[in-house]
Amino acid sequence: MLSFKANIKICVVLLCSFLSYSCSNEESSDFKDWTGNELEFKENFKYSSSLDSTEILIEKKSKRPISGKFRIEETDFISEQSFVSGKLHGTSMKSREDGSRVEARFEEGLLDGEMKFFDSSGTLRSVIVYSKGKLAPGINNQTQGSDKK
Repeated sequence: MLSFKANIKICVVLLCSFLSYSCSNEESSDFKDWTGNELEFKENFKYSSSLDSTEILIEKKSKRPISGKFRIEETDFISEQSFVSGKLHGTSMKSREDGSRVEARFEEGLLDGEMKFFDSSGTLRSVIVYSKGKLAPGINNQTQGSDKK
């Protein structure tokens, strides 16, 4: 029969082995940065729905959720988004050729925080506040006329 100390050592070794195995076999692929145009994006990635109905970005080749920063460059717009385990996470931005842009914040695939709309001169025109994918209650979502940037 093994001593109490020996049993503890075995448990620690098994736990460490389990943790290293589970961390190395995550469902999302390695973090990567990607830049390309919209056609290349559609050729390499696709959206799928998760169990909680949020969209997940999947790499077609590996069929695994993606984590990383993505930049789509077209002649009339640039889009920048970050994904963690296939879900939008962090600040996303889309800017047009004329300088107008939209910035939004996501947490685990849901709008969470301010969505800001700027005109072509960089003037903040409106702000909409979200909380976990829904309009934030009690927040004064409004159109701005100020020169905030």
